[in-house]
Amino acid sequence: MNTEQWINIGLKNGIIDNFDTFDDFSMSFCDVYKSWFNNKMGSVRPQTLDRIETTYKKYYKNSFLNDYNVFDITDDILITFFNNYYFTKREYTRAKQIILGVFDFLIIRDYKINSLNWKKISSYVPLHKFNAKSKWAVPDKDIEYLFNSVINDKVYFLKQSGCLCLLLNFSLGLRIGELASLTWDCIDFENKVLYVDSSVTKHYERNESGERTGRVLYSIDTTKTESGIRSIPLTDKALYVLNLILEHHKNMGYHSPFLAYDGRNVIFLRSLDRTLRRLCFLTGVEYFESHRIRKTFASKLHRKGVPLKTISFLIGHSDLATTEKNYILNTFDSMEQLRLEINKIV
Repeated sequence: MNTEQWINIGLKNGIIDNFDTFDDFSMSFCDVYKSWFNNKMGSVRPQTLDRIETTYKKYYKNSFLNDYNVFDITDDILITFFNNYYFTKREYTRAKQIILGVFDFLIIRDYKINSLNWKKISSYVPLHKFNAKSKWAVPDKDIEYLFNSVINDKVYFLKQSGCLCLLLNFSLGLRIGELASLTWDCIDFENKVLYVDSSVTKHYERNESGERTGRVLYSIDTTKTESGIRSIPLTDKALYVLNLILEHHKNMGYHSPFLAYDGRNVIFLRSLDRTLRRLCFLTGVEYFESHRIRKTFASKLHRKGVPLKTISFLIGHSDLATTEKNYILNTFDSMEQLRLEINKIV
């Protein structure tokens, strides 16, 4: 298919609406990005679109590259662009995927564009080093203090269900969306097993042009990956917290099927994150992101000698390397505690 045929089909089906105003060598990166983005609307999950848009707005929208002729983009141009930012590895990967998507969008439509040497480009990209604290699990003393503050002191009673669910996750290692989607039907008290097969997702409603309408939509979807569908054995501590949630719901007269329910609304992703932030503030515990609970769960199992394959299964990973590289944190409460432990060995 040649360029003219592609443009005619794109215009007829509403996939593109700007390309007829350009010749083959004067399309801005911005215009091609918009067409690529709109084309992806029917083929990827809504939350993926949100992630792409967020990355585009953060790095591309106000950059010189946005209005740059896409056919003039070279390795050196991208090196200049990427050197305007300090990326984490994840941010760089997402920013790079937009470039790849835009170029592939043109290539499969018979446009001739410059080939890119990503090995060369990547070697010039400045990357942030992650904060060393992110390599440490949530300290045992902080976990114990949170348990006491929520269960005995009821320090944030307004969001007691959410607080208890966050404590429960120290025994489950769920993604925050999986935690938010838990219903009582997921729990087999008799066999002491919890079944995970869904996750709450968040995305923005969009019009036909791919623009946000302003409405945020939550929905119950399948787990992030096929490996996310799994069974998790319930420990005595997990059963204890589950019964506390059950008792709390009964006392409050709640009839929601969801564990994370506060009497007015189901407590979804952002609400659980806000609950954790507020809980840390009220207790004086140093704030940590909800995802670190999941990593703490994996790290504690690893420290006790649980096989990596088992840990990977329990947290819903298909790749053992992902678990080993990103989820095994230091589980000692401090450098001094680590020093004392090493002192016993060597």
